[in-house]
Amino acid sequence: PQNFESWSWRGLSKHELKKYEEAIKDFDKAIEINPDFYALWNRRGQSKYFLNQYEESIKDFDRAIEINPRDYELWFCRGQSKTRLKQYEEAIKDFDKAIEINPDFYPSWVARGESKIDLKQYEEAIKDFDKAIEINPEYYPSWRARGESKCALKQYEEAIKDFDKAIEIDPQESYSLRRRGLTYLKIMKYELAEKDIKKVYEINANEVTLNFDLGQIFYGKKNNYLAIKHYLKALTINPNFYLFYAYISLAKLELGDYENSLNDLKKSEELFNQKYNGEFFSIFENEKLNKFLKIYELNSDLERFEKLIKYLNNNQEDNKNLFLQGIMNFKNGNFYDAISNFLEVYENDNQNKECILYLGKAKLALKDYKNALLDFKKYIEIDVDDEVEKLIKTCEESLKSN
Repeated sequence: PQNFESWSWRGLSKHELKKYEEAIKDFDKAIEINPDFYALWNRRGQSKYFLNQYEESIKDFDRAIEINPRDYELWFCRGQSKTRLKQYEEAIKDFDKAIEINPDFYPSWVARGESKIDLKQYEEAIKDFDKAIEINPEYYPSWRARGESKCALKQYEEAIKDFDKAIEIDPQESYSLRRRGLTYLKIMKYELAEKDIKKVYEINANEVTLNFDLGQIFYGKKNNYLAIKHYLKALTINPNFYLFYAYISLAKLELGDYENSLNDLKKSEELFNQKYNGEFFSIFENEKLNKFLKIYELNSDLERFEKLIKYLNNNQEDNKNLFLQGIMNFKNGNFYDAISNFLEVYENDNQNKECILYLGKAKLALKDYKNALLDFKKYIEIDVDDEVEKLIKTCEESLKSN
């Protein structure tokens, strides 16, 4: 029949039933009959979106926008497809247009904020989530996403308040619960973290995630054997997940098992490279990358050490670059230059424990045991570390013998 509406309605029904491939066939026919009806291109684009055919969906949204540029939903849908292709800046332009046409459509504000998160524009993202919450305070993803932005800015207490609200709206929403639990972990509220993580398991019964998160909690509590136990349990269920090996590596570093720590870290990188084309180091926070540097240094793996230094130099702020220059000067035996770099970093951040550690190491290399000892003791005031305790003993013994 040449009635495009019949094809359209049948396609829409199939779309609602998630029979996207069948829906597309009906929309194809409807478009063949009436190619100037923009809603058909929109519906076919949405079906392609749900089949992960993002580039094809964008072509359909392009055509729909060409016919009717004043429909905010078209710009919103095209922006969503672009986010799936990691075209975040282009997606934001589409969300801008959707908001311009209909500023009361809160999903556009949420989607634009999420794209800004992906671009690490956290403060700007928070403004978008603020607006989304103002329009619809009962939409929990807005609260959750704002909490994630605040986490990225290390505003952990404020982030927890947002996760609280998301959970209040939907107590069975496990992702918000997990994010709150991991945020409690950041501020060392281990009992609250464990309570949330176990509640997540009650909801989704995901044993892999449960053991991985419990491993992180025990690692934070410096109970490294229990941390490894949980990571290994997760590995028995999912033996090819690269993150488990990286975290086991960190636990073994704390236990002083440097060789096996390096082997696990290599295994993690190997598994990552088998699955992804990106940069292995890009998925870790600076704190963990500093630990990786330590693993490479302790095992004299100069190749990986320099590779990580290069990555950090290209991806970190100026203060971090000074710190890395200091490390390279230290590794090359230029101890006075290294101390100069570390002191400049220390002036801006006197709680930077890695900087304090390397200051002490550089002074120790110059046989300035007295000042090295002061630095190592300063480090211990911030964090307990077996390696630093050994360095303190070395300084004290050297001072006695002199």
